[in-house]
Amino acid sequence: MATSTPFLSLLPPELRLQIYSQLLVAPTPLKGPTARQVYDEKYDIHTAVMRTNKQVYTEARHVFFGMNTFRISSIPPQNDSDEGSGAFEPPLQLQNLNLIRYLEVDLLYYQPTSRTTSRNHHGGWKPMCNGADRYITSLSYLLGGVKENLRTIRLGADVRPYVRTTNEEENSLDISRFITGFQYADHSSRFKQAIAALPVRQLQLRFDFPETYFDFKVEKDVLNKWSWVYLAGQVALKKSEVELREIMGELGEEETAGVVDGIREGAVMLKCMA
Repeated sequence: MATSTPFLSLLPPELRLQIYSQLLVAPTPLKGPTARQVYDEKYDIHTAVMRTNKQVYTEARHVFFGMNTFRISSIPPQNDSDEGSGAFEPPLQLQNLNLIRYLEVDLLYYQPTSRTTSRNHHGGWKPMCNGADRYITSLSYLLGGVKENLRTIRLGADVRPYVRTTNEEENSLDISRFITGFQYADHSSRFKQAIAALPVRQLQLRFDFPETYFDFKVEKDVLNKWSWVYLAGQVALKKSEVELREIMGELGEEETAGVVDGIREGAVMLKCMA
């Protein structure tokens, strides 16, 4: 690989950065294959330019990782016998993490089947999933690697790659599978410490369902006092409330605009659009 390009060297740095931005920055978050399959998303970016020479790679690398938003999601096992490695997509190398400034993290770990065990003194059940445990651990290290230059972060869950519609009983949302990742986040002290160390005051949260989405912000200090499972459960309840309102509206029993206000605490407002 050549070390420099004479033509590029003649251009001022500002112009070179504009060229790299046109070639390497996508208007939407960069996702892995599983997350992209919902809308068959493609990106009009040209990463081959980074292999031109060392000068271009050094300059373009900062643009690619520093100006794009990366959406991290799990890679659940494809069958019951596979426990899951905890890997995520798109893959990011350790040496590039400190360049990332815009990040979205999907806490969903939607395993093929729900495995649970009963609790010893409190009744109820809890998920059993080594892959989810490993995934949350991987996210903890990821968050630790990006905290130096991170500007914004959004956390949440997108069930659409796994649940096409909530109206078909055979393909409906499985709550136990929906909250699995959140439950392991609750029990991971490393993950909680990674969230607390992020250099942001507010955390954006978003939950996407086939017919509904929830988008809201939470003060980081407030979120640290909450249970992730409780938060995900409240969203699931609000989702059911929205769907019920829509049904009642169709029957002429109740007018609904498809907007629901939710929990308020420390300038937190939960709002969804159907």
